[in-house]
Amino acid sequence: MATDRLKEGIDALQRGDRVGARAILEEVVGVEPQNETAWYYLAAAQDDPRLRRTYLERVLIINPNNQRARDVLQKLDEAEASVRSVQDQAAQAQGAASQSSGGVRPISSSPAASSSGLGAAASGGFSLPFTIPDAPAKVGIGEMFRDGLHLFLQGVAALQSKPGVFQEEVGQATWWRFWLLVGWCTLVGGAITAAGGLISGLFGLFSGRGLGFIIITLITFIISVPVTGVVYYGAAYASHWYAKEQQGSQQPLVRHAYAIVLYYAPATLISAALSAVLSVIGLGFIGSLIGLALSIYALYLVGLGFKGLHQFAQPNQEWITVIIYFVAFSVIVAIMGVIIG
Repeated sequence: MATDRLKEGIDALQRGDRVGARAILEEVVGVEPQNETAWYYLAAAQDDPRLRRTYLERVLIINPNNQRARDVLQKLDEAEASVRSVQDQAAQAQGAASQSSGGVRPISSSPAASSSGLGAAASGGFSLPFTIPDAPAKVGIGEMFRDGLHLFLQGVAALQSKPGVFQEEVGQATWWRFWLLVGWCTLVGGAITAAGGLISGLFGLFSGRGLGFIIITLITFIISVPVTGVVYYGAAYASHWYAKEQQGSQQPLVRHAYAIVLYYAPATLISAALSAVLSVIGLGFIGSLIGLALSIYALYLVGLGFKGLHQFAQPNQEWITVIIYFVAFSVIVAIMGVIIG
């Protein structure tokens, strides 16, 4: 079984289907973690140089005499050294240019902000108080905001159905990307909603009715991230259980969950921003209608994403999975509402 899947993964890679190859090869190494050939081709299918290096190093742990993996690692080292040299020269040239132009620093388009992936770990940041798989050893506020913005923009691109964005992002799914995207969108959306609520509350203070509303708004903002995280994870878990246990999907939970939030979290943030702005000018009902339409559209795209991700054998299973997600989402929201009061 694993041998056949390995061959399928290699064939997919040779056809140029890197996303499909990664999915198959990750399945193989999950079953046979000591399969050096699977790790080698999984490294070849990776677009992220850091993951490619990690997988090649895994090959050498399994078999230190694997010369192909050693040769590719050497080429990666040489390429990185060359890039660092070019970047150093560019930095020197930019420094000279900024001095000659009155000290104005040009805006740089760094790899960390590109679509290739997240930035490097923060050297002077802090360690997370809890464990998230694939999270960097240290994180910084600035780096998390930058990387969260990158993931949000990737989600917006996915909502626009830009070719390859969904497949590429889901192919790089990790729990760190999941929680970072959920946390970033929830915090920014909560801040926008809280700002709108505070403005409304401040207007109410003049008539003696706004203080309680301001306090409730601030409390809601503080608890929004953990509550939203529980809701997203719980609903994703329930719908993934159906896809895996009832329909035989081999996709891991992390990909299933990330496929949901890649669409739904940015859509929720956009809805919150529109609702907050329209509420301030007295058009909150229109904002709610737009938010509802955007949520339905995001769920429709999630269904299409499920169809490609899980490759269900039975027709219309992607929509049943979406319905299960939505029902679980609604039930968990209701339960959390009762608990919080």
